[in-house]
Amino acid sequence: KDNSKKQLLKFGLFAILIIGLVLFGYYTLNTLEHKREVTAIRNAAIAIIPFENQTGRSELNSIGQVAADFISTNLIQNQFWKVIPTQEVFRKTVYAGVLTNTEAEKKITDQSSMDYLVVGHYNLIGDSVMLVASVNDIVENKILYTTPVIKCSITNPMKAVTDAQQFILGYLMFSTEKESLTTRPPKYDAYQVYLKGME
Repeated sequence: KDNSKKQLLKFGLFAILIIGLVLFGYYTLNTLEHKREVTAIRNAAIAIIPFENQTGRSELNSIGQVAADFISTNLIQNQFWKVIPTQEVFRKTVYAGVLTNTEAEKKITDQSSMDYLVVGHYNLIGDSVMLVASVNDIVENKILYTTPVIKCSITNPMKAVTDAQQFILGYLMFSTEKESLTTRPPKYDAYQVYLKGME
């Protein structure tokens, strides 16, 4: 009887050990894979395309251009990504008469070695600008993150530009796991705290 109890105890301890080793191995592999993914994102080439103006009003083209310039400048300052300079992106898109996202994406990816694109578009509903932006993985051909719909007054379009910048930078700066379309990054106050810490 005592022998059978000892054998059961040994078997139980052995089973626990095996389960522990399996879980440890699984965790280690996931951690290494996660680190490789983060490193790949941080070393990637990224371009920010001028956001597409779908308002039908050409005088509002500057909203999309400023948004692209703001996001690009902040990414360059943080030195995590190989950011395609704004002027080079504009030369291949805006200055070449390319205004839609589809045309711009094709132009940029055909002429540059690219891993990620930030794209966006905006519309007018009444007196409000409605803007949406996303981070696209060109290699995997999928959307990594999309912002919520950003709304602001037509008299203050910079509010939409700033909010878009905050959401995109929040995702790129703080994302350490695979993100789904419904995942939202930290709000910009967290990004501001990060910037203060960098000073």
